[in-house]
Amino acid sequence: MLALVGAAFIGSIMGVFARELATGLNVVEQVALRSLMGAVVLLCVCWRVIDLGKFRTAPRSDLRLTAARAVAMFVIAISLGTMAFVEGNYASAAVIMALPTPAVLSVVMFGERMSVRDGMFVTLAFVGAALTILAGTGAGAALGLTLDWPMLCALLATLFMSWGILARKWQSPHLTNYETTFLMLLVAGIVMALAAAAWCLWTARVPGLTIYLLGVGLAAGLANIGFLLGTNYAIPQLKGVVTNNLLALQPVFGIIVGVAVFAEVPTVAAVIGCVLILVSVLAIANPKLLSRRGAVADMAGR
Repeated sequence: MLALVGAAFIGSIMGVFARELATGLNVVEQVALRSLMGAVVLLCVCWRVIDLGKFRTAPRSDLRLTAARAVAMFVIAISLGTMAFVEGNYASAAVIMALPTPAVLSVVMFGERMSVRDGMFVTLAFVGAALTILAGTGAGAALGLTLDWPMLCALLATLFMSWGILARKWQSPHLTNYETTFLMLLVAGIVMALAAAAWCLWTARVPGLTIYLLGVGLAAGLANIGFLLGTNYAIPQLKGVVTNNLLALQPVFGIIVGVAVFAEVPTVAAVIGCVLILVSVLAIANPKLLSRRGAVADMAGR
């Protein structure tokens, strides 16, 4: 759970890197730089625990699944999500990307059973996330949730990202989390680098890469490492509803980052939204916290 909380925090600051990199790089170049930087750093730092020889003996199904997850999360989801935020209404896109897709996909992909109580707290987490996002970006301008092209991009982004995260459960334990993370970053980096090179050759465009943007790309690569390591470690051990509500902490961390970095003052509605998310997380993580009977029984057991 702590690993997924850390992943949610990392997810909340990704927009800062994307905004800085957009000053000189397009979406494809951004993702290529972040992925390649992450793969190189992870290999350099963790070369003793990453056994490259295991990739030759790994089950073909694991290799195909890892490559598919890399494409789903980086090539498709991150690219589409960036387009949605740039081309569409920021708040509307953020609300769509906060949909409880991990919980729903867990039922569809793995046949997990969701009780009425679980469904209530998943809904509570989404309401809290939506309230926090809308309050932070101007609710009046964000209520026009029409399914135009940017919103369709946001919807597809959250579906592919959720699938890529949850599909970790299908992978065998042959590859460690470090090896899986390295392979995902390498596959995403190669695919996006080839796409960026082809686009530059076709348009005769020269990427506006500077020393500063290389530094930002390095920081974003480190963030990608943390996010993948956290999700790859946590997902096989958690139910879909728990995963859903822990990832819903991203808007809460976003509010904290806004206060700490940009001196933004959260609105009352945003604070209420954060409280709703925290309540849903605590309830899903430990049902006894909201059950007086369970709490009494637990104390009696002690």
